[in-house]
Amino acid sequence: MYITMIYSRNAYCDSQFSTTRGFVLAVGCLVVSATFVSAAFTGLALPPLDISPLQYGGSWASANSLVFTDLMKHSSAFTFGWRRVGSNGTWMYVSPSDVAMRPDGYPAGLDSKSNTSVWSAATVIGKDGAYYKAGRYVVLYDGNGTLELNGDATWPPVSSTPGRIEVDLTPSTTGLSVRITSSLPSNPLNNIRIVPLANESNYQENVFHPEFLAMLQGIPLLRFSAWMRASSDPTNARNSPRSWAARTTPQHNSQVRDSDGVAVEHMVQLANTVGANMWISLPRAANESDPYIYGIVSYIAANLSSNLTLTVEYGTDGPGWLGSHLSNSTRLISAVARKAWADAGRPRAQLRMVMTTNWQSPANTLSLAGSNLSYIDAYALPGSFGGNAYWAWAGKSNPTYWGDPSYLSTRASAPALSTVLKYLRSSVIAADVGYYKSYEWIKSLGLDVLAYMSGPDMVGALYGARSNFDRATRACGSNTTVWPCTFTNIYPPLAYQGAPSSITWTSASQFDNTMQAMAANASKEADLESVLRQARIHDTMYDMMLDSLWRWHNQTGGGDVVVDLSRTAKNCYEAAGSYTRTYAPDECKGTADAAALVVAKP
Repeated sequence: MYITMIYSRNAYCDSQFSTTRGFVLAVGCLVVSATFVSAAFTGLALPPLDISPLQYGGSWASANSLVFTDLMKHSSAFTFGWRRVGSNGTWMYVSPSDVAMRPDGYPAGLDSKSNTSVWSAATVIGKDGAYYKAGRYVVLYDGNGTLELNGDATWPPVSSTPGRIEVDLTPSTTGLSVRITSSLPSNPLNNIRIVPLANESNYQENVFHPEFLAMLQGIPLLRFSAWMRASSDPTNARNSPRSWAARTTPQHNSQVRDSDGVAVEHMVQLANTVGANMWISLPRAANESDPYIYGIVSYIAANLSSNLTLTVEYGTDGPGWLGSHLSNSTRLISAVARKAWADAGRPRAQLRMVMTTNWQSPANTLSLAGSNLSYIDAYALPGSFGGNAYWAWAGKSNPTYWGDPSYLSTRASAPALSTVLKYLRSSVIAADVGYYKSYEWIKSLGLDVLAYMSGPDMVGALYGARSNFDRATRACGSNTTVWPCTFTNIYPPLAYQGAPSSITWTSASQFDNTMQAMAANASKEADLESVLRQARIHDTMYDMMLDSLWRWHNQTGGGDVVVDLSRTAKNCYEAAGSYTRTYAPDECKGTADAAALVVAKP
């Protein structure tokens, strides 16, 4: 097998390589600059739109405000407040349940039911760090009401007439706050749009920001799981059947909706614009005529370019793979999707039903899938390296299983960067062995073999010593005045020697003594997280990623593979060690630090 490299990267990649280095950028350019002998595609997973720039483990912070031309599509959920008539003071809390809402996500007017107070509705764009360009913007809106902008906006505005405001924006860590200060119930203020002044006449045609489109140039397959709010948890509400009538549309106040994410119209428009095949993740079907799934697939079938294809999965990472839930849910979704596709007159070969599990050995999953696998066309393996990559070598230790709380139990300190890079290099080979074994077996079942989260699996323990330190401090720390104090539900390992189910301290001094032992282990975890970050952005990661993709395409012979640059990204408030900050990830130790550490664009 051979590989052909096209070294003339696109202009966007050339301009960015001079300022940002490492895997997170290199892979994005690699996807469009590496052409393998295999006919299979190398695609890209689109990033979640709701993760703050104060994040760790990821690489696409600009997704919070640099995907859509209309900034309002990036807006957060509305919050509501009240204050006295004529007051310029702080807006006090109003429960969302007290405010009537329109189907498009806007308030159905703002009526405080009082002559002495007024209500408002506020949303934020680019909180903790905005990436839109500085300059003059136009704010357009329909209905009868008033708006105020602050934060990144210069206020009073340059000009203001009913339905149109010109304002200057300067991005910062504050973000742009948009507040509806009045809205007539008989004609509520709605349909807010915030676009660069230069795009006032064409923003409806140019839905996506040109820099975002440049990053996707030449990528032949896009996975929309994060945009569709897919979950790996079968009990998560995001995997419950959804309402087609209540789905997100382009007219909604935001495309960052928790219910079902980005409008299918926008997803199809993006695929058509960049010429990419689509991979979508759907919730459970209520029945064999589920309106939401039928509606989504029907719209894609009718509007996706005739030369492009669709891949469909249930959730992400195979929800419920330990039992029959995954196979039963996939079977039902398949029946609905195939009917919708056929009813639209699309060729059957352009629709691919796939089952995914975040588990390198598919035998456990497919053993519960039944003998008739005709409801799926392919099975998707993780395709990653690092992490649990050594699973195929029974009896061997796993030097890259960083997320295991016991990883550091036999180590006096976190491994050095050079050691981590060595482990990662060998894990590419280990993963290749495991994936090839699975590939041969899956192909024998008549299924294609795909990969859906290619890239290095590099994240420290979420539930370990740092989490114990934070939770114990919160439960029995400096604010505790009554002793004894009990700390329950301890994560393993408390001191790498087996954790009790609870621990009771009779005094502050006894608590402090225990915390010293916790601190030593938490410090090792924090050191490991820091080293993993250094490795993630190290120049050699480009070569490892290229080697991994080459092995998948040309040695294993696998089908389409999706590179996922933001799979392990999490908001800093979710990070182990974030409560005390002492042992937080490097990216989460403050706004200024984060601005210097987080990679804005892949």
